[in-house]
Amino acid sequence: MDSSATPVESAKCGPALDSAPLRRIRWPLVHDARGAHASPAAILLHGFGHSADVWRATVRFWRTAPKAPATFAFDLPGHGRSRALPSSAYRIAEVARTLEGEIRALTDESVVLIGHSIGGRVALALSQSSRIRVDGLVLVETGVSVSPPSSRKAIIEAASISTSSFANRTEPIEAVMKKVPMADRSAVSEYVEHALQPTASGLRMALDPAAVELLFDENPNSIWSSLENLRIPLAVIRGEYSSFLRESTIQQMRERVSVPLSAAVIAKAGHSLPLERPDALGQMLDHAYHFVTSAASTGAACVNGQKGRCHG
Repeated sequence: MDSSATPVESAKCGPALDSAPLRRIRWPLVHDARGAHASPAAILLHGFGHSADVWRATVRFWRTAPKAPATFAFDLPGHGRSRALPSSAYRIAEVARTLEGEIRALTDESVVLIGHSIGGRVALALSQSSRIRVDGLVLVETGVSVSPPSSRKAIIEAASISTSSFANRTEPIEAVMKKVPMADRSAVSEYVEHALQPTASGLRMALDPAAVELLFDENPNSIWSSLENLRIPLAVIRGEYSSFLRESTIQQMRERVSVPLSAAVIAKAGHSLPLERPDALGQMLDHAYHFVTSAASTGAACVNGQKGRCHG
């Protein structure tokens, strides 16, 4: 197997929820035939109830591109093998501060932040930091308005799998497929296989129940303010059938965001893109990554489309 395609667990990985600061997975650089590679590094942040393992299939498809950057996926606090936070600390800003320290310890070079769902909100908060260097932001199925009660309920129900115990490795796969009916079984199997942890009560994927407070930390005015104040290129990816990020919201972004912006839609998919269409998402992330890094390297800037081709 090509070692460049093999993810490496961080030394911080531990068997229990509170045994490590933040666990991460690292995929090395992919060089093209001339030895060139993409930079800067990409930081992947998952959605609520998942873990870094949910990105495995997507990154595998991304890395079929001629060259790919060093890529790091973190378990958010209270998820997977990362330590839990005090219940009162499950706020987007606090999670961003925790990740900020981890990224600073990882590299002092620029990074591209990529977040799915609530991970996108954490990435947006991180992009405002003056303590890390961010060249671009990619939001995958990240809503801006307050989530409809039905949508929030669906996320909580799907995430309940991560607080459940299972007798074998088949049960959680079937549970995920039931909760996410459009999911790709091979992507789900890969995710579950790596996310499961043995406990005294059986196998589980680990989620601190108190982390649900992150879903209620929604302030549309603050999110829009952060988007309007962006000074780095932005790419947005949504699923065709999703109710979390609608086309009308992307149109609002085009009108209100003053930086280069690229938007893409993945067909026949909903909100859980890393599990539903990892193949298409991998290709879209490659495009989005090169869009934001190219715009950053050329110093592209615009205000409401007045300079250059700001909105792709």
